[in-house]
Amino acid sequence: MVLLCKSPFNGKTNKIIITALCFLLSISLIRIWFYNIQISDFKARLSDSFHTQAKSSLQYIYTCFLNSSQSFSSFVPSDIKTDIQYAIIIDAGSSGSRAYIYYWSTQAEITNTGVTQISQLVDIHDQPIIMKVSPGLTDYKYSKQAYEDGIKPLLSYVLQHIPGEQIPITPVYILATAGMRLIPTQQQNRILAEIELGIRRDFGFKIKSENVRVISGIDEGVYSWLAINYILKRLDSAHHNESKSTSTVGSLDMGGGSLQIAYEIPIHKTDGKFIQHLNFGINLQYKLYVNTYLNFGANQVRDAHFAYLINTSMSSIHNYSIYNQSTIQVTDPCLHENQHEYRMYAGRTVKILGSGNYNLCRKQLITHLKQDNPCPPSPIHCKMNGMYQAPIDFTNMQFYGFSEFWYTMDDVFNIGGVYYREKYDLSAVEYCSLDWSTIMDWRGKNLYPRADLNRQATQCFKSAWLSIVLHRGFGFPDDYNHLQSTDRIDGREIQWTMGALIYSLMQNKDTGLTSLSHIYKLTNQKLSHDLMLPVVFVLLAVLILFFVWYFLISKRSKKSGMKSYLPMLDSRNNRGHSRASSFPFPHTPSKSDIPRVTSNSSLRSILSLNGDRESSMFLNVEKVE
Repeated sequence: MVLLCKSPFNGKTNKIIITALCFLLSISLIRIWFYNIQISDFKARLSDSFHTQAKSSLQYIYTCFLNSSQSFSSFVPSDIKTDIQYAIIIDAGSSGSRAYIYYWSTQAEITNTGVTQISQLVDIHDQPIIMKVSPGLTDYKYSKQAYEDGIKPLLSYVLQHIPGEQIPITPVYILATAGMRLIPTQQQNRILAEIELGIRRDFGFKIKSENVRVISGIDEGVYSWLAINYILKRLDSAHHNESKSTSTVGSLDMGGGSLQIAYEIPIHKTDGKFIQHLNFGINLQYKLYVNTYLNFGANQVRDAHFAYLINTSMSSIHNYSIYNQSTIQVTDPCLHENQHEYRMYAGRTVKILGSGNYNLCRKQLITHLKQDNPCPPSPIHCKMNGMYQAPIDFTNMQFYGFSEFWYTMDDVFNIGGVYYREKYDLSAVEYCSLDWSTIMDWRGKNLYPRADLNRQATQCFKSAWLSIVLHRGFGFPDDYNHLQSTDRIDGREIQWTMGALIYSLMQNKDTGLTSLSHIYKLTNQKLSHDLMLPVVFVLLAVLILFFVWYFLISKRSKKSGMKSYLPMLDSRNNRGHSRASSFPFPHTPSKSDIPRVTSNSSLRSILSLNGDRESSMFLNVEKVE
């Protein structure tokens, strides 16, 4: 500004330059003020969110004290103990609910999938920290009981493994599956509302209404597919080739109430029903066939099978003396000899006796595939329940089977891993033919350490149903050996819950999935970056104006032959002229107007003739002819 006040420009030019510079400075000040307001508002909102989550202060303080003073039984690698973010996901299934704890470092390198390395929390023995309660949420008589007995014990357990200061920023997901899909929407909403209310009242976790919900079977299939491909590092642009759809693996998942299948199809294939598009970036675009079969889960089909046996037997009974008996007996090849179960039918007790015949059991279960259902527009690609299934390239496509695929193959048969049909069928035939008393005897000798009583009682049926689904349902060839049943890879348990978390992170749907320290770090980085821009811009503008000013001075000096433009007023002659010297030049004198000045007396005479403001600026200069 000082330089401009002494510039050789005319008044109009000076005003334009000063106006422009003031405008730039004003913009800079406004931006600085705006970002100061923004960070203050951010901190206020963050603080408000924190207090909202910890509505009960005493509960929160107690929780923090409890967790900070206890000796944690969970284990996080020492190199990433700082800046850890946790997330809790509860799989509310048809037979029970399971709680999982996941964590990741906010300082870890971002992968090509757009998220960091996610791991499941393990104990000091390197075993995943999981808790399960039974039965499922829909089996409780009251909604409040579903929360008190089905969810609260799980959260009380996981609370012991999360540091107290992390609790307010640890999100909780309650994701219900097939069991909840089978009940009316109104009943679903009552149960979910009670769960959300209870969590907000009893815990300090981060909870959102949209994270307490019933997920669709399609969602469940996508999550399973994401989980396995994420852990296998197949969701990577380096492995993804649009011309070859086998860069990823397919997933099979069977629970108690539903069945899912998901696999990638070529990107150029025509879209159709059950086709899902996943877009995680320019180089991470996938087209999946994903389908879910509600009521095709092992437990649901077993109930349907019993009903089918009873209805078939009752319709063939012509002896009214037998029909009128209080207890009716029905034979089931899917149960062991001397094994029996009871069911109620039309007010009568039905006793189901086993015959232990694996092949006959498979044959009877074919009807539950519902392959006779109409399948528009073309029945050629229909496999089960009248639903379209995209063609599978079995020569290149690899599949992984989870949940019932793993339990059925490994808990009793001990053949989990790569699937070979011949080996599987031999194990199933041998087990189904065993007398129930023999199985109980072997159980007493702990010959089935991984199988509980329910698993042993249903193993024959489940092994037959899994085989039927795989080969008659999905159409897997008998010699197909690219299916691997598993529950973990490299020590990491595979569950669709991990896929749900990955999907949430990749879609950036939950901003709460970042730690407080990381949020402040990102915010400060953003502020530093944004504040630097206007400062640099203003400095650059000032430098440019200075060089323009200097260039014009030099050019004018050479042209006019002036010795100097800088004022050299004698202190005595400077008195009384402060007001005039505070203004920029109204005009630049012409050559003919510039007199020769040789002494102070001449100076005073000139000032009296030409005016103080104009002539006082040109001292000790000679007139140019």
